[in-house]
Amino acid sequence: MADREILRVATLIADLPGGDDDIVDLTITDPYGLVLLAAEVIAPSGWNRYRYTTLLPLVFAGLYTAEWHLLAADTTTTQVFSVGRQPTAGITKFLLRSQIGSRVSEVVRGTVSNAGINTLADLSLVGNPEQYNYYWIMLDPLHVDAGIPFRVVGYNGSAFELHRPFTTPPTYGAKYTMFQINPTEIDEAMQIAVNELSEQARIEVRIEDALVVDDLFTLPAGITHISEIWSNEDKLLPVDWHVRTGRRIAWEATPTEPVDLVGIRSATFPLWEDSIIESDPFTTSARAAFLLHANRAGGAAIDPEEHLRRQLAASDDYERGKRNSVGRIPPGSRPVLE
Repeated sequence: MADREILRVATLIADLPGGDDDIVDLTITDPYGLVLLAAEVIAPSGWNRYRYTTLLPLVFAGLYTAEWHLLAADTTTTQVFSVGRQPTAGITKFLLRSQIGSRVSEVVRGTVSNAGINTLADLSLVGNPEQYNYYWIMLDPLHVDAGIPFRVVGYNGSAFELHRPFTTPPTYGAKYTMFQINPTEIDEAMQIAVNELSEQARIEVRIEDALVVDDLFTLPAGITHISEIWSNEDKLLPVDWHVRTGRRIAWEATPTEPVDLVGIRSATFPLWEDSIIESDPFTTSARAAFLLHANRAGGAAIDPEEHLRRQLAASDDYERGKRNSVGRIPPGSRPVLE
């Protein structure tokens, strides 16, 4: 579960206001603090949108840092993204947003029949003129404009007029999702939910061929527990290693290389539309829906959609899911000392 899969090249995307009027460079740092890419100038791939694909696969699991720097404005946007093994049945951020939105208000899932510069038509969608005015449309993760909410400013019963043009119009058969509420609000609720569930996700991370210097090894950022250490394919006993402050591991005797560790880290918020959600999807969805309903709940006279009742139902789902989704800490694990 991660934003990007280990042992594959990774595509990073950032929306940087003002970037088209500036020079943007990118620096990527791996979990150990080593710079993989140093201040590489990136060309825009859309309206203030920037995209970069690494030349080599990412070989370490853990948390990477991407820093997008606007030269003239001297501002930096930092992205922390996770790299690891992605399950076959993983749930993407795009799909989870759709599920959360469905719990609160109307969500339409459709297929593009044709599209223009700032128009989109779906012949399978039946609706009256102006019925979908002011809804929000988001394209599937394969499109270059994935992750950008498009506001519907006009609907004539067969086609949508959007508030801004596409970078490239979507082709026939492309998928889209239309929301009645702002997708940005859904993402904010999702982020709060992931933050609450982050520590209990307990994602296993394997650190292979660790570099030991003076019988000490500094753990990468994000690791909260260490459960196993292997030296030359032999599992070390608990008395053979110790946890030190400064996120370090110490050995009683110099271990024989290669040294491998098994650790646990917390979940991170999914950055991109095709990122795999790291916290439990059902529990995350229920918690985010609870927050969205809470923003809309009121008395019976002003709450015809029963947001208060549905908020309580979402709370029940969340509490039940939270108990069942706690990740296991292996026996003998030791917490990392900051």
